[in-house]
Amino acid sequence: MSSSADPSESTALNLRYQVTLGTTARECRVAGPTVMLKVGMQGRVVMGPQGSPGSIDVPVRFAVVREGVDPKTIVTKLAIIPVAVPPGDGNVLFSHVEEGLDFPMPKGSEIDSYVIYIGFDPLGLQQNRKPAPKPARSRRPT
Repeated sequence: MSSSADPSESTALNLRYQVTLGTTARECRVAGPTVMLKVGMQGRVVMGPQGSPGSIDVPVRFAVVREGVDPKTIVTKLAIIPVAVPPGDGNVLFSHVEEGLDFPMPKGSEIDSYVIYIGFDPLGLQQNRKPAPKPARSRRPT
């Protein structure tokens, strides 16, 4: 995922930052009829020529999908991960563990077709932002 100073013309020279996902891990537990899933990931923010120190919100979507002829999303969660980029550091590692990706244990060997996806969800970030509060209207004495 990348961000440019001028989104209409994304070039290497106007790159603010680029984010990549790297190492992933999962932990599954069965508790009665429920599969309890914990997923961890590590990523990296690399600053570009137009980047500046501060905080970057990285929108990461975690999803469990039953693959096949008719794929079905079993569970999905959006995590907005704040990454602090200190002055003078153009290469920052970050990590996140998402818990609560729980779902009912499927019957038979159906679990073999379940796949865990981790990816960026920039639209989720836009939908998750709250609109700025409206300024209070001034009241004139009557």
